[in-house]
Amino acid sequence: MEKDRNPRVNRRRMRAIGEIFDDGISVAKALRKATREALLLHKRAGVPLPIWRNGRTVFIQPEKIRLPRTRTARRSRPASGN
Repeated sequence: MEKDRNPRVNRRRMRAIGEIFDDGISVAKALRKATREALLLHKRAGVPLPIWRNGRTVFIQPEKIRLPRTRTARRSRPASGN
């Protein structure tokens, strides 16, 4: 059996990492944040964003990049009038 490559990594920390992955919520939250940051980076830099669509690479022009709203923005949006 192969020894751990990094003996400094303790079991408690590994268990915590495993719980984060099992939970999935933290991972999904981090992915949403990273996606938004990447979109914003392309938009601010004026660089087209390559995406995969229908089996081929397509470039979205910076002015066409739509940023997903944050949870805060969704919560603070005024309710629609009656």
